Amino acid sequence: MKIIKASALVAAGLMISHSSTAGEFFIGLNAGQSNFSGLVEACDDLVDDNRNVSGFPVACTITEDSDTTLSINAGYNFNRFFGAEIGYIDLGEYEGNVSLGRINFPITADADLTYAGLVLSAPFTKSFSISARLGAVNGNAEASTTSLSAEFEDETGAFAGVSADFRVTENISVQLRYDDLDLVDITSAGIRYHF
Repeated sequence: MKIIKASALVAAGLMISHSSTAGEFFIGLNAGQSNFSGLVEACDDLVDDNRNVSGFPVACTITEDSDTTLSINAGYNFNRFFGAEIGYIDLGEYEGNVSLGRINFPITADADLTYAGLVLSAPFTKSFSISARLGAVNGNAEASTTSLSAEFEDETGAFAGVSADFRVTENISVQLRYDDLDLVDITSAGIRYHF
């Protein structure tokens, strides 16, 4: 046990002493593609809870469960290995149908998320690193048909993500990223400004 503690202290000391980008803020923009698996689950739950309404069978299908996402993020790198990040993601719009017997109700839904998390990075060179993110996500969604609408606010969950980061200049980097945000998966690319 003493060897493990000593090794951890030495590793922490090396991380701090080799940190050349300590204390930098960043702000970034990302664009990507979502896969909203939570919509399929919500559709299945709706059918399970309402198999028949007044003798008519209920069916639910999702016709569009992916869309373009746009996000803004900001954070602080304490050193080359550890940081924190917050962000906002517009998840776009999704479509489906609920049918009651032979009557169809088209549904559209839009959603957005905010998140906060810790970032652990593994720098391979001065200009290339791999990062992992862990944190919490809070989502809001609105679903509507021609005559009804429903809002889902402050739904909270966990998220995890990974990214490959390429430093282009001292102040600019580009990022390829994958995030699993509870019921939504996002693959995106973005640019960051470091200061």
